[in-house]
Amino acid sequence: MAADPTDTLYETLPAEFVKARNAMVKALKAAGQREPADRAAKLPRPTASVWVTNQIARHAPQLVERLAEATARLQGGVSRDRERYAGTINTHRELLNEVRAKVEETLRAAGLRVAPPVVAAAVQNFRTGLMNGATRPLLAAGRLEHDVPLDADDGLFGLAAMAAAGDAEAPARVHHASPRPAHDRQPAAGDKARERERERERRDHERALAKARAETERRVHALRRTADAAQAARARHEAAVASARRELERAERALADAVTAEAEARAALAAAEADLERPSRHPGAD
Repeated sequence: MAADPTDTLYETLPAEFVKARNAMVKALKAAGQREPADRAAKLPRPTASVWVTNQIARHAPQLVERLAEATARLQGGVSRDRERYAGTINTHRELLNEVRAKVEETLRAAGLRVAPPVVAAAVQNFRTGLMNGATRPLLAAGRLEHDVPLDADDGLFGLAAMAAAGDAEAPARVHHASPRPAHDRQPAAGDKARERERERERRDHERALAKARAETERRVHALRRTADAAQAARARHEAAVASARRELERAERALADAVTAEAEARAALAAAEADLERPSRHPGAD
């Protein structure tokens, strides 16, 4: 299968993207490749978080594959082997930490600022994007175009299914075993409450990160408009300077010509004056 000519755009830095995209569209149209030219023209300029997400997907595919496998296991839920399920949660958390470190490393290597909202958004792209059937193949291929939105009702990794399965098992345990004393049952209830509280805190934290990311993106867009206006003004001033330099060069050439003409005229004047000062010879003077 022939390579998609637009694929290289997903590795182009955000600051260079628009120029590269426009050049590609022009080249594809000139080559008669109308369909890929139209696709390239529709590609949006990536945010830093989208760009770094695609780079990790492209250059660290094994890490992404391991995270995708852990995500799939957690989404399925585990109704009986709770110890294995807890181990999978720990594995998933460790893989996300690896992703976070890779995000920071990739941003630094590209000369981009390692801003906390950018890092958080990139990690969120992997965490949520691998849970969604629509975004998973785009993310795995490194062809993500937009940040994956935070879903407040994502029901993280089948925990609800696991809890339901645990509730279904409870009557059987009560039927076949003697009821435990209240002080033995209390830690489990306390653990569930603490888990729910941690989940609420996690979601509040992610909402705050998403809000900070949105605000940062708004500031970036405003600064980009300001930078574009400054660039246009600089171009106008550079054109004016170039025009002034051309005028100066013409004036300097005219001055040089005038100086040469003056020197020649003075030389001619001096010669004429010398002729006047020489005594004239009259016929018959001998």
